[in-house]
Amino acid sequence: MNELIPTADVLPAAPWIFRALQALVFPIHLLFMNMLLGCAGVALYAGMRRAGPRRHLAHALARALPVLMAIAVNFGVAALLFVQLLWGPFLYTSSILSAVFWISIIPLLIIAYYALYLYDFRFERLGRLRQIVIFAAALIFLVIPFIFTNNMTLMLNPQAWEGYFDSSAGIFLNWADPTLLPRYLHFILGSLAVGGLFVALYIRHRGRHDFFVEEEGVRLGMAWFSWLTLIQMIDGMVFLVLLPAPVQKLLLGGSPHGTGVFLLGFVLAVLALVAGFRGRVTLAAVVVVPLVFVMSEVRAVVRSGYLEPHFSLEMVPVSTQLSPLAMFLAVLVLGAAVISWLLWRCAQALRFGR
Repeated sequence: MNELIPTADVLPAAPWIFRALQALVFPIHLLFMNMLLGCAGVALYAGMRRAGPRRHLAHALARALPVLMAIAVNFGVAALLFVQLLWGPFLYTSSILSAVFWISIIPLLIIAYYALYLYDFRFERLGRLRQIVIFAAALIFLVIPFIFTNNMTLMLNPQAWEGYFDSSAGIFLNWADPTLLPRYLHFILGSLAVGGLFVALYIRHRGRHDFFVEEEGVRLGMAWFSWLTLIQMIDGMVFLVLLPAPVQKLLLGGSPHGTGVFLLGFVLAVLALVAGFRGRVTLAAVVVVPLVFVMSEVRAVVRSGYLEPHFSLEMVPVSTQLSPLAMFLAVLVLGAAVISWLLWRCAQALRFGR
């Protein structure tokens, strides 16, 4: 046992309950985060044209960006809370090691949020400056995932924590980990791809729009989705090769569960790729949603493989407290209902131009 690993906190209920909740909310966060980053990227690209369908496409996407960010952040907070609850000894330590970057996420999110609202509400008034505004937001959406990737890879490698004794300033970056950049690129490429698919869906079903804007949005969105998904699959193979042998083995025959979800994810990715290149927007979306959930489970298998020498959820002490858990679940259900209603209202407003 590594002496640098803190003692796990006591849980108020069985770990599998929080693990199941984390497996539910994290993929939803990923879906909206992917939509946000990809939508911002497409808006930046389309906005390079001063007139024509692409310029109108950028204007149409501006209305969706603040909504996507609000939902992505809310589900991201829930997912992060469950990670802290289950793997706190590791996440807290890695967060302290990279504290300067980790705490910078909050002001970066505030700046990005303001930029998206400015891009939406002042689209016409900004003129050429709107490209600078959306570029700043998109750049922040590239920086924040790198900070998260650095933290998540660092929490999986307690041996690297000894670097604190050489530098305790809270600026530790996990460059020694060979999977850092492939893991980061895997997320970014996937985000841009799913974002492209969202653009195609959004423009097709938005209502009250120009035919040429719809045609350009669907064509551009599906091109982003198809080619970036292909590049992401290649990067995924690189990422797999760079994983430590024991972790890699879990996905390649060493674990029925790990191998099963990995193969299912690969099959779904191929189906999504075929649907993308054939321009089947709805089919691609139907495949991508379960794909994100499956790949989130692959991520969980990789995390367990990394931490297995040091920790497993079965080691976490439990002191059952049913009343707080019941209250939490009640609030969770109520919150999900409210968010679902808000999503429906936003969809109606965006569709009919209100």
